[in-house]
Amino acid sequence: MQLSRASGLRRLVGLLSLAVALAAVAALALVQIGPEQSAAEGSGAASASTSPPAILQYRIAALDPSLVSSYQVNRTVTDFPDVEDFSTPEAAYATFNRALARGDQGIWRRASADPFIADLCAPADAPAVQVAPEVARLRLGCIIREVWIYRGSHCSVIAERPTPPEYTDYDIRSLELVDGRWLNSGNSGASTLEMARCAFAEACIYYDRQNEKYRGAVEHPELIVQMAQTLFERMRGADYDYFLNSTNPEVWKEFLYPEYTGSQRNAWMYWVCTIFSQNPIVQVELGEVFAGDCGRPTIPYTLTLRDGTILSGLLPYQYRPDESTSYRTGSWETLGGCDWHL
Repeated sequence: MQLSRASGLRRLVGLLSLAVALAAVAALALVQIGPEQSAAEGSGAASASTSPPAILQYRIAALDPSLVSSYQVNRTVTDFPDVEDFSTPEAAYATFNRALARGDQGIWRRASADPFIADLCAPADAPAVQVAPEVARLRLGCIIREVWIYRGSHCSVIAERPTPPEYTDYDIRSLELVDGRWLNSGNSGASTLEMARCAFAEACIYYDRQNEKYRGAVEHPELIVQMAQTLFERMRGADYDYFLNSTNPEVWKEFLYPEYTGSQRNAWMYWVCTIFSQNPIVQVELGEVFAGDCGRPTIPYTLTLRDGTILSGLLPYQYRPDESTSYRTGSWETLGGCDWHL
């Protein structure tokens, strides 16, 4: 059995990276549109007696103005041709919303910026799912208000949803420029235009701090090597009988966490404990750390089992800055790479 770059490597990332991406392009919002937009801010501002949402601490004004650009669109999704067009952020937004309106599952495999997310999604030619007419109408009725771009390659498209007149709601589509195409990197929402802009600013700060960590880890890979060594040492020394015979249905949560976060962890735990208890790892070889997909520090590995079986693949590591509001923060975590059970 030989596995080179296990497909499961990419699956968890869809869940984790998607959450990061949701937060990450939702955040650029206050530099160029200016005070004349205040009337369009919406009715969701906090009252004087209510603590303001935490997201409001992030402001585009805190970003380097030379790295930020923005423009107004003020067009509905149906104002754009019904074709797949990723040439501009607003055209890409319309493309994704049309796909959602018609139940096109394959759009995410065809047009996701992160390969890990793409591999998690349905096949590019997956059959469409049925979408309720009212849901489709809401998708097609979104009014694209603003486009915010950071460093020329990360973008938030802010659209007003056609919700009841009592309140205003905003949809935020996160995009990244990949080979000249604006591809999906997540989706989120906000109750006011101001909060949507602040979310964009938060994402930019998150992106910069995360990528600073990535560059540092590639230039000085000792930490990544140490984490990979610890993972395989704990994998070899695990009490396989305990995990295989435990009556606790959630015992998998104790297995090699937080050293490893992969896909279908319960099935993965049983696979590792069953196989390695009978055919243990006798040798671990690690390659050189390099910048993998999305700049993540990634380390190749090769495991030799007692009967000569070779398991090989790549371990990508993701860093979540302290400012992240999702999952564990200020920490490194794997994004799959050892999902041999899949």
